[in-house]
Amino acid sequence: MRLNPLRNYFDQQGLSRLMGCLKRRTTSTTDHNQPNQKRLLVSRMTMRIKKDQEIELNRAESKLCQLLNQSVSHLKASASSTNQDLNSLTLRIAGGWVRDKLLGVQSNDLDIAISSLTGQDFATRFSSYLRDQQRLKREGQSENQTTKEAGDGGEETFELGKIATIEARPDQSKHLETATTTFLGLDLDFVQLRSEEYGDQDSRIPSSVRFGTPLEDALRRDITINSLFYNVHTGAIEDHTGKGLEDLEVGLIRTPLPAEHTFKDDPLRLLRCIRFATRFGFRLDADIVSAATSEPIRVALKEKISRERVGTEVDKMLKGRDPLSSLKMIEELGLYKLVFSPPKSLKEETIDPSIAVETATCLAGLLHLTNDSNLSSSTLPPNISKLLPRSNALKRRLFLASALSPYRELKAKAGKKELWAGEVVLMESLKLGNHDKSFISNLYRSLEVLNSSNLESILNTTTTKTTSSPSIRVELGRLLRLACVHDLKQSEAEASLNWQSSLLFALVIELTRSQSQSSSELRNSIINTFDLLVQKILDLDLTFVVTPEFEKRRLDGKEICEVLKTKPGKHLGQIIERVIDRQIEYPDQTKEEGSQWLEDQLRAGLIKIS
Repeated sequence: MRLNPLRNYFDQQGLSRLMGCLKRRTTSTTDHNQPNQKRLLVSRMTMRIKKDQEIELNRAESKLCQLLNQSVSHLKASASSTNQDLNSLTLRIAGGWVRDKLLGVQSNDLDIAISSLTGQDFATRFSSYLRDQQRLKREGQSENQTTKEAGDGGEETFELGKIATIEARPDQSKHLETATTTFLGLDLDFVQLRSEEYGDQDSRIPSSVRFGTPLEDALRRDITINSLFYNVHTGAIEDHTGKGLEDLEVGLIRTPLPAEHTFKDDPLRLLRCIRFATRFGFRLDADIVSAATSEPIRVALKEKISRERVGTEVDKMLKGRDPLSSLKMIEELGLYKLVFSPPKSLKEETIDPSIAVETATCLAGLLHLTNDSNLSSSTLPPNISKLLPRSNALKRRLFLASALSPYRELKAKAGKKELWAGEVVLMESLKLGNHDKSFISNLYRSLEVLNSSNLESILNTTTTKTTSSPSIRVELGRLLRLACVHDLKQSEAEASLNWQSSLLFALVIELTRSQSQSSSELRNSIINTFDLLVQKILDLDLTFVVTPEFEKRRLDGKEICEVLKTKPGKHLGQIIERVIDRQIEYPDQTKEEGSQWLEDQLRAGLIKIS
């Protein structure tokens, strides 16, 4: 297979059109509703295909294609000459699997596009064919003589998993029912090739959906690199738009039809373009950038797409390879306030989307994910690197928190309540769920206590306890155990809130704010404070105070009541706090020793139970 030669899609004419449709951002006036043309909207990470790239099937894919081909031959052989649906039947694997295989990325999700049968019809026939072959094989009459695997000395059975039908949901851009099943660890979706017609120009739901040609099916797809087919019968890669292979080679995201037409059909495709561009490190075509400035498209994205679908796209971006570039593209295209929509009670002009990018850039620098930041984990004190998240789930939540930084100091109404504005955005604009809301809201609450000024004050606390103030050990232990700093109930869960993530995000916020002052001295002072704090936590072995073992070692409320011979009441909370402080100060203290201390405190009149 020969690919077209490399072309530069940002030619002079295209670039001139791009510049003409964008407004230049200046230091004195910033219009955050319009794209920024300073960059060519190119992601940092890049993937490319090579010339003469071919698809190499693994064992499961090869067996699937073999059996699909055989089943179609069987159906054609048994069909009457007048049955055009069966006589013309052709199967192709469509879209993302083809793209990923060409890029050398393994994909287990296969969409089987069917030329002349519905997905449910063919899936049922295919399953029936496999069962018949197994029966015939047992009787020694199977037409499929290739089921014996070399070296295993036995014969395999090939059956589809249970076939489920996903009904058409036009409001979610699922315009045809899909039959879904599994085969040898592969997830299969069977769906017919289709063409869509729109009776109402303002509607994104087609007035009719019919069987289409491969070209019609390819043209209705979101981007060219998702419009490729792999012909099951010939093994050929089919590029019916004439653009998909070329765009994979040069690293370009563009739409099969004019971008404004494609986005009018489904405005969410604009966000999908951003997601795929940053996923593969491709650049956006000038036509996409231009369409992003179209007011009808912007209005449609805001009003015609459910917030759940927007939130799903954002979630996929943040889980992707380059969440920073995704946020940059959203901001540069002037889409921030359409994606992270402000609550109705806020004025849009109070939101500065550039803060989100600055915060995410700082975070990415600390995570060693970008060269755009003047910060890097490789140049920071080693204690700071101990704050870095180990799981991708935590990284996702930290980037989501960064994306909401323009709302940091704002309040908004949610019903009759007044909440932190970012919490309302999570609930109403992104619909991302309670776990994200709780995690990120607590992160922002923790900023009130994890600022440099407060941390310096704690570090200056005396080492030993006095009659008027607790020791630095107790001060730091209390800090780590705050609900907004560390989730004690879920302390061992992979993506739960922990003190390391809270400190890291507080550091990100402070460093981001310090950059506006262009003061390296201030920045170094902030880093030094957090470095000393982490070192002190480790020196005092205070990580123990947020573990389940600590909770098991200390006296709980019931045990305290038994020791003091009292009943639960308002006084119990204060006593529990003193018990926790004591356990922080003396972590090796047993429950028996803790009970003795409680009794001594009661006799000395230092604890009141009434």
